[in-house]
Amino acid sequence: MLSREIVVGPTPLYSGPAVIDLNFQPNAVTAAVRATVEIDFSSALDPATLTTANVRLRYSPDPDFFDANDSLINDADGAIVWDAVHHRAVFESAAALPVGHYLLELNGDEGGIADTRGRLLDGEFLDTAIAGADSIFLWPDSPSGDGAEGGDYRAFFAVAGPVNNLPTISDIADRSTDEDTATGAIAFTVVTWRRRRHR
Repeated sequence: MLSREIVVGPTPLYSGPAVIDLNFQPNAVTAAVRATVEIDFSSALDPATLTTANVRLRYSPDPDFFDANDSLINDADGAIVWDAVHHRAVFESAAALPVGHYLLELNGDEGGIADTRGRLLDGEFLDTAIAGADSIFLWPDSPSGDGAEGGDYRAFFAVAGPVNNLPTISDIADRSTDEDTATGAIAFTVVTWRRRRHR
């Protein structure tokens, strides 16, 4: 008769907390005015690990990151807000994010974001909408993670400027505009023409 010792323990699958939602679609362009980035997690986190070193928002005037023209956006009060009811971390800038390109960076390495049991963020993406995720086996809006704790999470988005409407007849008549982005009256030139008769 054969015998075998079996050790029962927790499964390593998705052993760390995962990112399950954001208040923006990764790899998307938005014209919405926003000053916050909200990150929903699959489980409760240790709030002490939600530091501004572990949750960072990188700005670039162009789509290329990690070069000389990058800058980090500071959280307004230097603290990441933790909503324990919704398992949501909130990064809030002091002002609305300017037009440009952004990269959300969550640290899943040693000393990074962890849950209440000390397990590190399972940050690798499983979302085809996140830049760099080009496998046919990935799908949009799926949780982050590769099944093992640890791994940084990165998600890109861009903020575009508002789209101004064309001036109306009344705008032309009074040489003004009611666009929100206008700072003063705008002068318009009205060109008229007449058809020349051929003799």
